[in-house]
Parts: sequence; C-alpha cells; structure tokens
Amino acid sequence: MKPLFVLSLALFTFGLASGQTLPNTFKVGNYVEVLPNDSIKIWYNCVGAISNRSCASFYRLGKIDPETIGVTGDFCDYDVNGHLIYKAQMHNSKLSGKAWFYYPDGGVKETGEYVSDERKGVWKYYYANGSAEKVFDFEGGSPDIIQAYDVDGRPTVSDGNGNYSGRFAAVGQCDGSWPISGAVKNGKMDGEWKFAVLSTELYDNGKFIKGINSKNYGGGEYNSNQPRIKVSGFYANEETQLYENHVGCPGDQVTLFKFGSKSLTAGFYPDLIKKIKSYPGLKNQWLIVAISFNRSDHIKALNVYSSKDDTELEGFVYSYLKDLKGWKPWSATSESSPPLFFTINIDLSLGNENVMIPAEYMIRQQMRAMQLPEGN
Repeated sequence: MKPLFVLSLALFTFGLASGQTLPNTFKVGNYVEVLPNDSIKIWYNCVGAISNRSCASFYRLGKIDPETIGVTGDFCDYDVNGHLIYKAQMHNSKLSGKAWFYYPDGGVKETGEYVSDERKGVWKYYYANGSAEKVFDFEGGSPDIIQAYDVDGRPTVSDGNGNYSGRFAAVGQCDGSWPISGAVKNGKMDGEWKFAVLSTELYDNGKFIKGINSKNYGGGEYNSNQPRIKVSGFYANEETQLYENHVGCPGDQVTLFKFGSKSLTAGFYPDLIKKIKSYPGLKNQWLIVAISFNRSDHIKALNVYSSKDDTELEGFVYSYLKDLKGWKPWSATSESSPPLFFTINIDLSLGNENVMIPAEYMIRQQMRAMQLPEGN
C-alpha cells in the first residue's frame, strides 16, 4: 500500500466553533468517514483510488494507524452491497500475514499470505462453486503455476507441468480481464503463450524472449523485456491509496485552488509545514485536515484530526488555519467553493521532511521531474 493523502473531496458536516473540543468523528461527503474508536471508512473505485460512493466499487473499514498514514491490523473490504470481499492485515503501511478474497455469497475466492506488501508462498484459488481452480507459488516473486483445473475439476497442470488457461487484469483495468494460455514446464511459462487475440509471446523456462503482435493489431515484434502477459494481475484491493489530484467520478469537473497568487504547493502548503515544525514537542503521528468554504472563499467549516488524539496539536493547527484568507479556486464547480481535504505526516526520523504533506511532496517531485518551476 502506498503513502496516503487526498487533495480535494466533497462536503463536510461540521462547523467552526472557537474554543470547543474538535470532533474525533466526521464525514467527508460520500468519500471518507472517520468513525468512533479511531476507525475509518473509505470508498474506492475499481482502480483503488478514493471515489464518490455513487461510482465506487468497494469500501474499506479499518483501524487508523497511529504512526503511519493508513490503517493497521485487521481490516475488511466490502462491495457496494455490503458483502465482504477481502480480509487482510496491514502493518507499517504494508500488507502482512494471511489474506482472503471472497465471492459475494461468502465463498472463498483465493487465499494466501503477504510479506511486506508482496504475495509470498502458496496461494490457492477457487471457482465460485467452491472447487479448486489453481495453486500458485510466489516464493520467487513471480508466481510458479503448480496446479490448475478446469471448471469440471479436470487437472490441466499437475506438479508444475501441463497447459494453463486463465485470465488476468492489467494495471488499472476495470472492464474485465485478459485471457491467456500456454504451456507450463516445472512451474514456469514455456514456449508459445497466447495473449487474447492481440499477440503471442515466447518464453524459455519462464524467461520472456519476445512478443509478436497479431496481424489484426499491426504485426511486428516487441522484445524490450516488457511482456504483456501477467500470470497474476492487478488487484484494486492491494493497491488502495488515499491520494488523488481529483477525487470523484468519471466526467466530474476538476477544481484546483490557489492561495493568494500562488498554487497550494507554492503558497499554502510550505507555510503550513513551517508552522507545524515550529510546534514544541512534535511526536510521530499524522493529521487529517478538512476545510470547506463559503461563497466568498472564506473558511466556513474546518476539522483537524490527530491519529494519536493529540488535542493540543489539533488546536494549534486549527487556530492557524481558521482565520486564513486568500483562497481562490481555479475553476468553480458549484455556487460555493469546493472543499479541501489532505493529510499531514509527522515522522521525526525523516530529517528535513519530518513534517510532510504528501500531496505537496508528490506534486513538488512531479514538477522537478518535469523541470517545471515550483513557485507558481
């Protein structure tokens, strides 16, 4: 799981009240909800990005990690109808330990173990009727195909040898999956493999040799060590993240902010980081900050949440933010300015980056990679 942060979300249900204790539970539109007992509920779309509930594929319930942005310990994912579809564990922002994927009716779909965000060892897969589908061994990283069965229970791969037919989803793929088929020798892809109707790929004991596009797709070879076939593909539940440049549904209009005459990255975030660094007695934790605005672009609702219930730091950040003026949306999507939601990571072991707003950090890194000026 990647570091978590969000740039913009939807409506909030709490208001400013000087001197009052800040709430430890609140809802951020139909995207995120901070729940009692330091738990969190997050809606995700089919590629593992935060989504409006109206176009989400599943939601996650878990315990907020007090040290690192994200959840910790046992957590569960549910489809939009409330069926359990995934159960796993997170430690130090990495998938760890046993995990189960489920069919909506409760049957086990696949099960295995993670070590530091990677599938390891034997994973077992099942058809919807409960019969065995296949067994993969991830001990070496890329999975070996150990066993495979057709829908009638007949073995097609035994002890790592035979012929395999299956499917996989490419990274970010939402609309189904790609069919693949080929020979297996000692658990490895070997010889000619078919990738849907698009191409054929050649392997030698698991090593990719080259790919050949079908005539209907332009022909020609590709051999840049970038095979298209993946035996085990993309899983949105394994790639969830709490950061976006825009959070919503397909077709939504993007709204970004300026603060004063500068972008948030150049104007607002650096000053906020500097202010938090001046706070005496900082300790490792992370903060959720949620701000909504009235039509004149003044703050009308604000919440600051500490993963360690550090009420003094919450109040410090709240006091700094509540009177700020100068918000300017780049483009309006409604009569009132859209809200802002982001996280702040505090890790005293990170030197100059010991206070980091991941949204700001990623944008800054992207601008440097593109050799763009950061002061706009």
